[in-house]
Amino acid sequence: MGAALTDRENTMTEARTWVLYGAGGHTGALIAQHAHERGHRPLLAGRSAPGVIALAERLQLPYRTFAL
Repeated sequence: MGAALTDRENTMTEARTWVLYGAGGHTGALIAQHAHERGHRPLLAGRSAPGVIALAERLQLPYRTFAL
């Protein structure tokens, strides 16, 4: 029989929305790809619309473009 999950473990397994700003750059794209492979669905964001949109379409993830 498996042990019950603690409150902290339950929280860690729940789906959460998070933003990856800089997704249009090289490192951001790598992070997005790894996150997607692990089942995460981050909101991709960045300043450069073409890069963010292309990545979002390839990974089928939501996106926003804006400058900080």
